[in-house]
Amino acid sequence: MRPVLLAFLVIGCLAGCVSGPKLEANFDPDQAEAANQSGFGAVNGQAYLRRSDGAVIYAAGSQIYLIPRSAYADAHMAYLFQGKKFNNTVEEPATDPRYLTMSKRTKADETGRFRFDLLADGDYYLLTKITWKDGKVQAGGNLMEFVSLNGGQSVEVFMTGE
Repeated sequence: MRPVLLAFLVIGCLAGCVSGPKLEANFDPDQAEAANQSGFGAVNGQAYLRRSDGAVIYAAGSQIYLIPRSAYADAHMAYLFQGKKFNNTVEEPATDPRYLTMSKRTKADETGRFRFDLLADGDYYLLTKITWKDGKVQAGGNLMEFVSLNGGQSVEVFMTGE
């Protein structure tokens, strides 16, 4: 039950809906196995967006997802972000629920800071969503960053959509 709930939570977090066009890739759990491996790597970061008036909106309380790189994850990110690090318009494709269970998540603190520890070496995508009301319109969107860990290193990442 928990993997299904996580799947719907991530899909809803990223796009606000749970259905959409079909992703043109097949999920291979062996490629995403890094999510279940332990290592000595770490990712520290902060996620925020800057409003048009210059004010900073932090990802305070937002879920941050760490997804191991795989052919499926590459296709998913390419579809959602189209070569950019920010998306507020692309509809979420239908996603294999196993894909979302092969990820880690944490919650950002009040300044948008987050940390993932004990990570295996490998390549990962970081995802989060930051939104706010601008009058009666919802503003903000989804952020993505790519990180590589080698030799148990610790990496610092700023998720700003740029």
